[in-house]
Amino acid sequence: MKPSTLRCMRRERRLRPGIDWIYSTGGKHSSVLYNVPSIIELLVQRTIEATQKEDAQREARLKNKQEKVETYEEGEA
Repeated sequence: MKPSTLRCMRRERRLRPGIDWIYSTGGKHSSVLYNVPSIIELLVQRTIEATQKEDAQREARLKNKQEKVETYEEGEA
């Protein structure tokens, strides 16, 4: 992952301060240290959530399509 991506994620608060990153000296203008294992775990969780949401949307679309299909049984006129 590029440093610019990490910086962007930090600014947008997609990375959790004090958990995923810290200021190396505690001061606002000091360099930043990243907790790589924590970031990986966070991204794994977000990936799982995103794919579960996508799967649910696909299932809902499929169910909706199936409900719109007209079926006829024998004996109906």
